[in-house]
Amino acid sequence: MLQATPVYLSEMAPPKWRGALSNSFGFFISLGIVAANCVNYGATRLSWGWRLSRGLAGLPAIIMTLGALLISDTPAA
Repeated sequence: MLQATPVYLSEMAPPKWRGALSNSFGFFISLGIVAANCVNYGATRLSWGWRLSRGLAGLPAIIMTLGALLISDTPAA
């Protein structure tokens, strides 16, 4: 699924936005990695920090799963 996302974005975007959306995909992946590392670093100080890390990791997964159910398969659909 992860490798198909930039292709899907390029198909669905208007021509003038295709490059920006393709580049923003990599940017937001990197931003998510940095955010996850910051949360994990902060959570190490808490005795229940692993629960916080796991719970916060589940939120984007739930949002992405719900979003995947709402998008169309192709631009023609």
